[in-house]
Order: sequence, then structure tokens, then C-alpha cells
Amino acid sequence: MNMKRILNLLPSKIHSNLDKLVEAYASLGRFRGAALIAKNKILFRKACGLADESSRRPNTPETRFLIGSLTKTFTAIAIMQLAEQGRLSVENPLSTYLPHFPNAHRISLRDLLSNTSGVLDYLLLDDFQQFMTRPHTTADLIARFADKPLLFEPRSQFGYSNSNWVLLGAVLETLTELTYDECIRQRVLLPARMTDSGFDWEMLPLALRATGYTEGENGVVPSLTSHSSVLHAAGAMYSTVDDLLRFDSALNNNSLLHRDTLMSMWQAAPTGYGYGWEVHQLHGRRMVAHSGGLYGFICNFARFVDADGYSQTTIILLSNDNSAAVPEMTETLAAVAFGLPYEIPSSRKFVKVNPKVLNAYVGTFKQTVMGRTFVIEFLIEDDQLVMDMRGWTKVTLKSISETTFYARAKGEVEMKFVLGSSGRADIIEMVWAGVKTQASRVV
Repeated sequence: MNMKRILNLLPSKIHSNLDKLVEAYASLGRFRGAALIAKNKILFRKACGLADESSRRPNTPETRFLIGSLTKTFTAIAIMQLAEQGRLSVENPLSTYLPHFPNAHRISLRDLLSNTSGVLDYLLLDDFQQFMTRPHTTADLIARFADKPLLFEPRSQFGYSNSNWVLLGAVLETLTELTYDECIRQRVLLPARMTDSGFDWEMLPLALRATGYTEGENGVVPSLTSHSSVLHAAGAMYSTVDDLLRFDSALNNNSLLHRDTLMSMWQAAPTGYGYGWEVHQLHGRRMVAHSGGLYGFICNFARFVDADGYSQTTIILLSNDNSAAVPEMTETLAAVAFGLPYEIPSSRKFVKVNPKVLNAYVGTFKQTVMGRTFVIEFLIEDDQLVMDMRGWTKVTLKSISETTFYARAKGEVEMKFVLGSSGRADIIEMVWAGVKTQASRVV
């Protein structure tokens, strides 16, 4: 067989391997949604699982999914468009645009874009689940956190905060005299030909959108829902895999931003966060991406870019199961696309643990991830260890061993309880949604 014939077979082999991999995750209950992988052209495009359990309607590549924090990338692009036009500078203080916001003179737009402002994240307030069910104005959202003290001096730390992005959305509204939704539609969605994306989630016909699911006691159940106005410029968008590929193309052909402007957004601090972009190395390649996670949904939009900032490989994963294995899938699908070794996932093996052993794990722990601190309580119910995350839901843990447990809770999580001298677990080592982290006992 000649070399030309071999090369012609390679794309089909890659497609076959990608298909086997996605199907493996789907069959294990670790992915439902839509996936698209492109490398100059589409290598793979497929949907798995149900968009809606009650009607048994399947997901399709055309299904709309909420994309959560990926919205931040669109917000950042609109801000940088105004910077290119000379209508703002990222070095300017927030007081230039929102003079009545407390501490606005101490906070620059750059601080907001890079999550280094110190502004409290309004999603972490205790009553957020009650607040999120009703429509709210931009002013309502800002009032939620305006009177809260800064968590740290601006630029001294990294602290991921959705409040930063609501403020940036308010800046866009002030300068363009448009609602945030209309600003993004005119400045990003229309130029990128993203006709199946938007913000009016509640107005979409049910047949076009996925229902969000979360882990329950006996499998997935419909998740809590928040009104799209509550997430605003921080996370209100919905989209499809096809529209996000159009977005990728618009970034490549410079129809949204100049090349040097786009690349300046990827000058990440040691935290790995640029202006609305997560910047990493994966498989020895530069990856610029943004993930999104909210009640019922999780996603990732990952671009592997060359030295000139052009995407060479793009991976788009949208899921209507907020615990889908999206971070792990991104890594494994990229390995297939690059012709690197990879493993097909297999089912985890769980064991039964003596309930007396679990007593050492009961208590309250604090965990800090991306500068945000969360409180997690562990308790025993019906002889099983249960994790109760404030502001989320209770999840029953499955035992991999006497010290290591698995859960599906806003991403997959594996945790190892480390016993202290008292015989109780004082530390929990975790890999949560692909991120290594640690929780420490407080009670």
C-alpha cells in the first residue's frame, strides 16, 4: 500500500477512535450531550444521551445547552473590542464607568478581567438559591455584593468571582447604551454567524433545548434552575457545538478582534487565567480554553493554538449532566487527535466499607479553589458517607477503598481522607473536575 493511501485512511481511523472513546464515556453514564472535534476540518461531531428524560427526546448536535462561565469569554471579547476602538482602557479604574460602586477607584478593568479585584462572588452568598429563581436587573445583581468588603487588595491575589463579570457587563451596557444581551448579539454573535446562541433560555421552545440534570440518590434527576438574568455577563449564554465552531472560526479569521489583541488576552498570570481565558499546557501544547459549570450543565471549549495564536485543534464538549467527565474527556480526546497514547475508560469498582470506619470522616471541611472558599460537610446517613456542599445538593459517596471515595457533584470528584494523630481525617486530598485540591477540617 502506498503512502498516499495510508494518509487517506488516517482521518477515518481518528474518527473511529474518537467515536469509541465518546461512546465509552456515554455507556458508563459519564457523558451525555454533544461533542465536536475539529482540526482544520471537522474530525468528529456527535451527540449522546437524552436531552429530556420525560419525553425521551435525544440530544443532537443542534441541541442548545447552557454554557455557564464560557459566557465570560464573550464578555471579555466585547470589552477588548471597545479597547481597540479607543472607547476604554483596561488600565482605567472602574470608577470611570461605574463611579458609584464602592472601591471602584481602586479596581481597574484589568483586575476584573483577570479575576484579581478582590470583589466577593455573589454566587456564594447563602441565599443565592432563593434569589436565582426570579428575573433581576443588572442593578439588582450589583446591589447583592456592592456593600461587601473586598476580600483582598486588588492585584494582590487571584480570586475567581462572577461579580467581576457582572461589573464588566454593566460597563458594556454603560458604554454601548445596549442591554448586555443585545451588546453581545451585535458585537459577537452576529459577526460570528452564531444564529443558535443567545440568552433567552426561558423563551426557547422545549424541543430546541436540553433539560439539565444532576446526580440524585438513584441516578440523575432534573436540576435546580436559575433565571438567565441572574447569571448575566458571568454565565447566562446558551449555544450549540456548531455555533461554537463558528466562534472558533471567527477568532481564527480575525473578524472579532485583531490578532495581537486576542493574544494579549492569553498573557496569563501564574494562576493560569488571562482575560476571560484559561491558559494551560496540555500534551505539550498551548491550550486556551474556558469551561462552564452550573446547575444541570457543564462544558468546555478548548483551542490548541500555534505560536501565532491560530487554533490548530479545537475540542467542544457540551453536556446536560453537571457531573459529566468533561475535563478528563478533553484530555483524552486531545490525545486521540494528536495521535498520542490514551486509555478507554472502564467502570470503577466500588467496595462496601464498615460504617464504623466512616465515623472518622464526619465533620465540616473548608476547601479553597481558584481563590474561592467553600464549606463542605460530611455526615453518615443510612450507613453511607454523604457530602453536603453548601449551596449545592447532598451527594452519597461511593467507596473505592476504606479511605478513597468517588462522587458526581458539579463534575466528578475522587477524594482521599488522610487521618491525623487523633484518628480523625483532618485533610482530604481531592481531584475535582480535573483540578487537584485539598480540604481541611474546621469542625
